[in-house]
Amino acid sequence: MRRLLSVLAAFALSCAALICGSGAASAAGTPRAQFWDGTGYQSWKLDKDVWSQGYAQIPDLSREGLSCWFCSGNWDNRISSLSTTGGGQSPVNLWVYTEPGYRGTCVYIPANTQISDLRGMIVSGFSYAISLNNDISSFMVYDTRVVQPDLPECHRLISHL
Repeated sequence: MRRLLSVLAAFALSCAALICGSGAASAAGTPRAQFWDGTGYQSWKLDKDVWSQGYAQIPDLSREGLSCWFCSGNWDNRISSLSTTGGGQSPVNLWVYTEPGYRGTCVYIPANTQISDLRGMIVSGFSYAISLNNDISSFMVYDTRVVQPDLPECHRLISHL
């Protein structure tokens, strides 16, 4: 009887370790960028996970609807704050564009960056702060563990206010 209890206790501990271990693994799971339509990470939120290829590309945010059944509208020219930290998932690199089809002004935002207000961004190639607040129409999200694309004429985030 003691031996049976010992085996059952060992089995229970193994199961507990497996469950706890898988929870920790999921916290570092699918790479994700997060977007909000309000400053300070407020209001509607869009989570964009990378696909199995290691990236996600959204060429036209006017086709990306809000995530509730009673909402009307889309995400085009609506984003006011963002995060590339993964929000409990793995971080990502992000390229945002002011026009659909990856056109217009492009800004590269590196992994582990949080921008609570897109109005005060210092980027390479500009001698003044620019605003992307309500001005993002397409974006690309890449897992930091895959080869990143070469994107010519893309400004790099230097700092944000």
